Amino acid sequence: MSVTKLMADRRQRLQQQLTQRQTVLQTQQQPIIEQTAQLSQRLVKLFFWSLFGGFVAQFCILFQWVFVTFDWNLVEPVTYFLGYTWVWLGLVFFKLTGRDFCYESIRAELEGRLYRRLAMHNNLDVAKCEALQAEIARLKRDIS
Repeated sequence: MSVTKLMADRRQRLQQQLTQRQTVLQTQQQPIIEQTAQLSQRLVKLFFWSLFGGFVAQFCILFQWVFVTFDWNLVEPVTYFLGYTWVWLGLVFFKLTGRDFCYESIRAELEGRLYRRLAMHNNLDVAKCEALQAEIARLKRDIS
């Protein structure tokens, strides 16, 4: 047998394995993966819109307290502690995740946690899916 024939046989076997793995991924797991990812993204959007609503409510309450009900001298410590609370939350977030306390990192962290929780709820093995996707990438790399 020649080297060319062996290479062609190997390529054909790898192509069959790739086709088989892609079929398994697309038919069994891809719909669940996409549905779980979309749901986690929607829940994170809902969380951030709720947080925005909370900030608007905080602004309205503090505005009413400063200019209508109380005086700035009484409300200033409240605003100080509210602002300082976010500093502490940022420090805790950095300690737990090793990321900055910014919109993108909070969004990525929340999406990842929700995705894992929803995947576990849907009986989707995330590690198995990632291993299958890595194997597909390896097979594509080996074929080319």
